[in-house]
Amino acid sequence: MHEVLKVQALRCVCGTRLEAGHDHAIHDVLREHIRSEHPQVEAPSEEQLEEVVSSASYGVLYVPVDEQDGLEEEGFGPEPY
Repeated sequence: MHEVLKVQALRCVCGTRLEAGHDHAIHDVLREHIRSEHPQVEAPSEEQLEEVVSSASYGVLYVPVDEQDGLEEEGFGPEPY
């Protein structure tokens, strides 16, 4: 049996996709992202973080298809020659 990985995700306005194992962890990931990548922005309050997470986060399931599949997303495009 393959393990399904369920995470919460949201996309920052800068385009960065953030992921965490559950709702509370995504608060921490978002807070750290804002601190490190957007230092010019005033640190959000817990209420502001909750508002963003509750309105913009979504669930993602990573489901391996066979024994050799990992849980990473892969990009698709033309094969190099």
